[in-house]
Amino acid sequence: MGGISVRTEDIEALIILRFYIRDISKNLKNKYDILKQRQEHNPIVVSYRGLKLKPPELYYLKCNVGQAIATNGFLSTSRSKDVAYSFAKKGIKHLDVETVMIEIEVDTSSTTNTIS
Repeated sequence: MGGISVRTEDIEALIILRFYIRDISKNLKNKYDILKQRQEHNPIVVSYRGLKLKPPELYYLKCNVGQAIATNGFLSTSRSKDVAYSFAKKGIKHLDVETVMIEIEVDTSSTTNTIS
């Protein structure tokens, strides 16, 4: 419900979910602070996201390899390629989509990231 509410701009649902969203944000921030401390001597963290993309979306990502990306919500990733790949394989099979694995490098020494 949360993802759908945000993507469709369902204001009433967002008002209902605001405390939940705030709690998720706080918890992610706390986990990120712990991760930053652990990674102090090696600030680069690699995580993966498996998903299905249509050709235009895949083309857009390929054109932006190595660039910063912005999202308008929470992005679920895994530190394990196998876990990310299993998520990419799940779901309905469509002929017009491709299974994609995205590798995301995050510099935990940056002050503009929030990951967990």
